[in-house]
Amino acid sequence: MVTYREKWRSQLIADLGPEGWHDIIGKLKVAPFTEWERNWDPGGTAEGYLGYAVDISCGDSAHPYVSEFLKTAVLVVSRAENDSPRWLPSGDWGNPEGRHGLLRGKFLRAKALSEAWSGNVEIDYAMLSESARHMLVDCGSVRGTSLWDASSQSRQLSAVELLLIAGDVKSAQAALGKRKHYRASQTYFDWLSRLLEQLSDTKTDRWMEELTAHFDSFFDPVRDPDWASQKGSLGFDSIEPPSILRLQLALMKHRVLLGKDLRNRWGEVIELIRA
Repeated sequence: MVTYREKWRSQLIADLGPEGWHDIIGKLKVAPFTEWERNWDPGGTAEGYLGYAVDISCGDSAHPYVSEFLKTAVLVVSRAENDSPRWLPSGDWGNPEGRHGLLRGKFLRAKALSEAWSGNVEIDYAMLSESARHMLVDCGSVRGTSLWDASSQSRQLSAVELLLIAGDVKSAQAALGKRKHYRASQTYFDWLSRLLEQLSDTKTDRWMEELTAHFDSFFDPVRDPDWASQKGSLGFDSIEPPSILRLQLALMKHRVLLGKDLRNRWGEVIELIRA
């Protein structure tokens, strides 16, 4: 079996060095609330810090920057949650003429994942399901084939994954079939569609073996630290940051395929990415 452990370790060493393109050290020194009044996407900001925690943890799960970035992500969602006027319809995050469903959905996803990982506890699955519903409402508001593009399609598929992590297979199946086509993300859609079919199949002796093989056919390329979300070997565009997609897929495998809970097991989730 291919192992990416050393590749992740080498990438972390490069990122922390003088030629590191991530500039991780500099990121830690920047206050997360600089020009906060101009922040149009608090969930995206928190997911940025969460993504750094994923990447660093894959290289060295004991590195102190992991907890630092998780702590910062939690601080951001806490600040945004308490900034209630901005979530009102008259506020910039709750503006019904904007992307309030998307912003709320991303915020709730960042909150659910960062708080659970930071505490090494179970995810608030009700919150994760609510996050998915907000994203799906936003995707459902898209009209016209030109706007139903790779970004909208991959966002819908990501929301389906959140429902699976939350254990709601029926809602995931319903959400997947709401659009007529996923041409810009066909490979992604076909993989997720087949996975849902397999989860609904009658359990046989080979069922888990076939389910795991199908899941890994998508997960293995994505968890490679060299993989990026542009259209390439998997033939699709993903609007999600690679680190967030990797984390969602790892959580799906941990929860859905392996049937494990998350309390005191977040290290095992990261191990699924770098193994």
